[in-house]
Amino acid sequence: MTGGPSSTPQVEVTRIRLGIVSAYLVRGARTILVDTGLPGQGERVLNALEHLGVTSGLSAIVLTHLHADHAGNAKLLNERLDIPILTPAGGLEYAATGVNAPGTATTCVASIVGRLGLVPKRFTPFQPGEVLRDGDRLDAFGVPVQILVTPGHTDHCISLVSDDGQAILGDVVRGGSRRRTTPRAPLLLDDETRWRSSLSRLLDVPWSTGHPGHGDLLSRSAFDGFVRRLRP
Repeated sequence: MTGGPSSTPQVEVTRIRLGIVSAYLVRGARTILVDTGLPGQGERVLNALEHLGVTSGLSAIVLTHLHADHAGNAKLLNERLDIPILTPAGGLEYAATGVNAPGTATTCVASIVGRLGLVPKRFTPFQPGEVLRDGDRLDAFGVPVQILVTPGHTDHCISLVSDDGQAILGDVVRGGSRRRTTPRAPLLLDDETRWRSSLSRLLDVPWSTGHPGHGDLLSRSAFDGFVRRLRP
């Protein structure tokens, strides 16, 4: 998966809204599904794929990290669609056990949500089809996309950056909303120092539009401003 692309075709990124979280279709010569929503949303995802006309055209499921709101339906979709699950190398132990990767709440709201158990802490374990490492490319799956390891929210988070400047950011940041267009920090962090390093790394990569796992899409200028404000 590490060879460069023979051309740089445009990709189309389509958001699948799943309540508090989003999954994404990335369409090039073929199509991948990035993240799978909360446990119990599998049929909702399948219905969305059917509506978008891609149920039989998917080449892979890619997980940005191993939390139940992103990996919640990976096993079900793997079985129903007969496509591999591509998993970050550092997340293999969580895939095997179905237990969320650890993290510390960054806000009072996140802490309360965690104590009340309002967000699932487990998902159905699964066997990864392939393991993703930093610098891997997904051209073999029909999309001109590179994998960047961007830890901090978890110890194994990845972002996907297409050759035409689309960035699927997972939980590196939260996106905006109707009332707020600027990015926000994740609700959980495993390592703040590594998270800040990941943000800096994304500053060095040429992309123009960011697609976060939570919240609305981000402009590059909004992301850059957010990172600048974090710096001492």
